[in-house]
Parts: sequence; structure tokens; C-alpha cells
Amino acid sequence: MPEKFFRKTDWVSCWTTFVIALIAYALTLQPTVGLEDSGELIVASDYLGVPHPPGYPSWTLLTWFFQRIFNFVTYHGQPNPAWAVNFFSAFAGAAACGTIALLISRSGRDLFFGLTKNRETLTEKSINIYTAVAGVVGGLLLAFGQGMWSQSVIAEVYTLNV
Repeated sequence: MPEKFFRKTDWVSCWTTFVIALIAYALTLQPTVGLEDSGELIVASDYLGVPHPPGYPSWTLLTWFFQRIFNFVTYHGQPNPAWAVNFFSAFAGAAACGTIALLISRSGRDLFFGLTKNRETLTEKSINIYTAVAGVVGGLLLAFGQGMWSQSVIAEVYTLNV
């Protein structure tokens, strides 16, 4: 039976990064409409409209779906579709960071075997630990970078693009 491409430690790295990033983003999430294109994008998402060109059809459909899931969220007693759109940015940003962690963890294993001449000194367990930690660190470096964090807590399209 062939070996699986992604190992258990790769997935642990991915999900650990995703959960940590999502919690951090959710705790710092903008609660309602903010600056930049926030208002325009939230209204377009709420009515399945078209924001400014290029229109972002995939983003609009996904955020509309998130609004239907989180329609119970209110802000000062009023319905708050902005929170769901902002949370979608956090979810997409955390998913991107988790994917980066998965890829770093998996490619780290290949790098270990390509760069290490004394393979006998490294055990399977130590390689798994090194690659998993590298994946989590790489994913969290992306997650807590100024650019990613700033776009993951507001209504914007960039985290889905990442």
C-alpha cells in the first residue's frame, strides 16, 4: 500500500494553525461596518449585488452564505450582517494560514531527506516534530503578520485570494 502524501503530523500542524489564527482573528474582529470598501462590500453581500469592478462573485456568494449561517448575531440589538462578512474574512485568512502550515510541514519532510546526509541520526519521531513545528511557526508568522491580520478582521476580499 502506498504511503499517504500528507501525514498525521502535517494535518495536526494545519489544524493547530487554523484554530489559533481563527481564535485570534475572532477576538479582534471588527464588530460592524468599518472604513475602506467595508460598507460597499457588506451591502453587496447582503443583497447578492455587485460591488465595484471586478465584482468578486465567488466572494459575494460565500459571504452571503455566511450571513445566512450567522444571521442570529446582533449589534446593540439590531441585525448585523457586517459581523458575518467580517468573520468570513477571518475564516478565509485562518484557512490560508492552515494551508501554508500543511504545505510547510509536508515539504519540510522532503527537505530533511534531501539535505541530511546522516539519516541514521534522525528518528521518524524527531523529523515529524521538527516539520510540524516548522509548519505551525510558518503558518502563524503569516497569520500574525501586519498585512494578513489587518485584512482578516474587516470585510475585505484579500484573505480569500490568499
